[in-house]
Amino acid sequence: MAAYGEDGNVFLTDDIILHEMMEELLSSAVAVKRVDRRLEKSFNKVGDTISVERPFMTKTAEGRTLVKQPMTDQKVAFTINRQRNFGLQFNQRDRTLHIRTFKERYLNSGIRQLGNDIEQSVLECAVQSAYNSYGAAGTALSSDGVHDISGRMTEVAIPEDGMRSGIINTRDGKVIDKEMAGKYNEAMVKGAIQNGYMGPIADMQLYRSAMVPVHTVGDYSGTPLVKGNQKGSSLLIDGCTGSVTNFLKKGDTFTIAGVYEVHPQTKKSTGELQRFVVKANVETTAGGEATLSISPAINDGTLTTTNAVGETVSLGAYQNVTSAALDNAAITVIGLANTSYRSNVFFHKNAITLCMVQKELPESAVVKARVTDDETGLSLVMTAAYDINEDEQIYRVDAIWGVDSLQPELAFRNYSSAVAG
Repeated sequence: MAAYGEDGNVFLTDDIILHEMMEELLSSAVAVKRVDRRLEKSFNKVGDTISVERPFMTKTAEGRTLVKQPMTDQKVAFTINRQRNFGLQFNQRDRTLHIRTFKERYLNSGIRQLGNDIEQSVLECAVQSAYNSYGAAGTALSSDGVHDISGRMTEVAIPEDGMRSGIINTRDGKVIDKEMAGKYNEAMVKGAIQNGYMGPIADMQLYRSAMVPVHTVGDYSGTPLVKGNQKGSSLLIDGCTGSVTNFLKKGDTFTIAGVYEVHPQTKKSTGELQRFVVKANVETTAGGEATLSISPAINDGTLTTTNAVGETVSLGAYQNVTSAALDNAAITVIGLANTSYRSNVFFHKNAITLCMVQKELPESAVVKARVTDDETGLSLVMTAAYDINEDEQIYRVDAIWGVDSLQPELAFRNYSSAVAG
């Protein structure tokens, strides 16, 4: 039950303050509402890591004779590794302010920043993990481009089940807003512009966000080539300029001459070169060599793994390319060296996984409160200590989460216009 302070204003309890924070946090959430949240019950605290099984794939065989498929589970680690907080310091008199005044003075800035941190982490994960890409680097996205990307998503078997989303940068959003104006009724366009929701386009729910990160391509030069016939999740290259830091950066994408993508079910070539994404920053040796950690692993149907009992088993069902990378095949990096590009991301809900953890409430804290939104899973914890000398409460608000792409094959990325400066 609320108490009343001076001038008839409600005395703001901790629950009221925390729920107002959650309302403000939800107002800035776009990406967090469009990604997978099913793992959240598996975690308790920062630093927790679990092993997650990727979807199992099998391969049919022709003819009367049975060809047994190995029961091979591919596992990836997921870790809760992010925690952000902000502090508040106010006296008891401040708690008698009208909630709108209190929000404007104390809450809005910090909680918006916290919301932006969570939102940006999801979008940064999408940009840096998606190896599928479409469009010419340096060309702004249009509504026609969205349709083309949707077609490519279908071509590589990303489900058309109503769970595809596109989140685009605000610059491209303005262009598409204008194009939408001639296609949708005025009321819908007005609501879309106000809420960041741009409507259904090409079997996707399209949003715009100022949090979509800009990506800067690495400082690559020379003539990068594959060194030796290779497959798997690392790639040795040579022909690069020697002793270059950030020759390639995490999130850079590239193609390999002669290595074409295949349809996940038919294993037939789509006619498009397979694109790969760099998973960690790359430095070259003095001799111009480098080892790239890449996704996806190059699998021409002959890749193998070792199961739990030490047996070598085939990963033929997970074939993703027509051929291994052959010696001296040319590496072509998408985008110009040292150039920054606006990004847009398009993904199925299961491409990105976000887990927010409910922080444990410390027993010694006199003030402790937690609020979780049922729809989005967003969770905030507020604790406080009292300064008797200054008659002030010192509050901290925490959010804890982890985000990763467990199925990057379900996402697409678009390099948009270059950023000046």
